[in-house]
Amino acid sequence: MKIGNEIFIAAGSVVTKDLIESGVYGGIPAHKIGDFNKLYERRKQLISRGINDVGQCWDAFDQSKKHL
Repeated sequence: MKIGNEIFIAAGSVVTKDLIESGVYGGIPAHKIGDFNKLYERRKQLISRGINDVGQCWDAFDQSKKHL
């Protein structure tokens, strides 16, 4: 099985085939659920705002949902 560059696999996922295309994968079996570059850019934005840990990330996510 091959796993390419810029691949993020969610915890608990089961990879059953090659993952070549850059992206975020999750599920059983694992399938593409998001874009790696978007995840990377979002993480950089959070870090620039001083949000560095998982708890803070979820808090920021919850706050952003209130504006939808």
